[in-house]
Amino acid sequence: MDKKNILWIALDLVFIVAFNIIFFAVSGVHHTAAVWTSYGFIHFSYLMVVATPFLTSKEKSPAILKFPLDTISAVYFLTEFLIGLLFILIGNVPIKVVVIVQVILTAIYVIFMLLNLIANEHTADSLATQKIEAEYIKSSAARVKLLIGETSDKETERMIERVYDLLRSSPTKSSQEVQPIEFEIKEKIFELEDSVAGNSKEKILTVSKEILRLLRERNVKISF
Repeated sequence: MDKKNILWIALDLVFIVAFNIIFFAVSGVHHTAAVWTSYGFIHFSYLMVVATPFLTSKEKSPAILKFPLDTISAVYFLTEFLIGLLFILIGNVPIKVVVIVQVILTAIYVIFMLLNLIANEHTADSLATQKIEAEYIKSSAARVKLLIGETSDKETERMIERVYDLLRSSPTKSSQEVQPIEFEIKEKIFELEDSVAGNSKEKILTVSKEILRLLRERNVKISF
């Protein structure tokens, strides 16, 4: 365990240690069930504040997705702390009232947390899909860009540049409907690379025109 983690753990323990010292120093160890129930829920709510950052994978989701979860846990803790502290100060609140209030607060908290976790998972998956889709266009355009300047014929050079320009300006968004076309485009780029390597003007022009046709077809389908 590195020094940074130790410092964070120490910071997390400050409230618990301070709260318990004040609690037992002021009121001792003999309390009603209602007080102990509130005491337990306060500790649970603080534990959730500490545990919340671990509920969303750093690898899967950007930090911005964790902000609502942290906020929900913080609001739950502050509400639980104030209400729990009120029950502790009153002391003789009926245990049924304490349990009902605490359970309702915790249930509301759990529902909001689960809804946001589900939404965050959906958002993270969408972001991952968008990244993959963007990589397809970027990698395809990069491969064609490398072919520019590799031919001595101006006509083939202009055709390759047209392919590159259309690839670069194509929408990064994808769909299942256009995936077969995208696979075909990828195969045609391999053909274009072989054609350039073989310095076959006719083949370069033919394959380039086919890629342009497929790209236009893909882009039209995505736009609808």
